[in-house]
Amino acid sequence: MAIPIHDLSTPDLIRIRIEAPELREALTLEVKERVKALLDEEPREIRFDLSAVQSIESLAIGMLLYFEHIQKRAGLGMRIEAASPALTAMLGKLALGHLIVPGA
Repeated sequence: MAIPIHDLSTPDLIRIRIEAPELREALTLEVKERVKALLDEEPREIRFDLSAVQSIESLAIGMLLYFEHIQKRAGLGMRIEAASPALTAMLGKLALGHLIVPGA
């Protein structure tokens, strides 16, 4: 079974679209490894399209916080450019709504 991750990156931007209803441990670890490999290209921003994701495990939340931290430390950005309504509500309750690009 293919992992539903689509890498739409350019040299300045890591853009990852995840087409799975749940962001569970195995998928989170795969996403983290792909993004870490792309960080060698020194992108200005990381963006995640999570529009298909309805639920997210704590490991995935940790991954988002990890990439936000390393990008912020480098003076760069990390955002969620699309989030399902369920994920938007969940991230809002966790005080992580600032990661979501408005109107995306």
